[in-house]
Amino acid sequence: MQQKRSELMVLFSINKSAEGEMKVSEISRYLHVKAPTVTQLINELESKGQVERITRSTDRRSVWIRLTNEGKKALQEVEKEVQAKYNGLIDYLGEQETVVFIETLKKMQEYFLHQMNEEQRD
Repeated sequence: MQQKRSELMVLFSINKSAEGEMKVSEISRYLHVKAPTVTQLINELESKGQVERITRSTDRRSVWIRLTNEGKKALQEVEKEVQAKYNGLIDYLGEQETVVFIETLKKMQEYFLHQMNEEQRD
């Protein structure tokens, strides 16, 4: 089943959360999109059986979203595809160019993190 990129972003967000569950508002903030957009994506993912809505007995007003086994399986499939593409890239570049490429990516990440920190201070 082909997964939309936006759906994958929601699945990855929930998967990365410390509790394995997130509120729609938290997903919205994390992805920098409006809550109605996230709600629509959650509805689509729920219809595919990849997420479920849960409430807690301590606060029935709050609805939490968590991955189902089907959602976890979808993420695992995507991770396998990505790994295969990286392996193909490594084979294509060779060991030496791969090392240089990775070092360049690390430097780029450091640069962009620094830029983001500077912008937040201003």
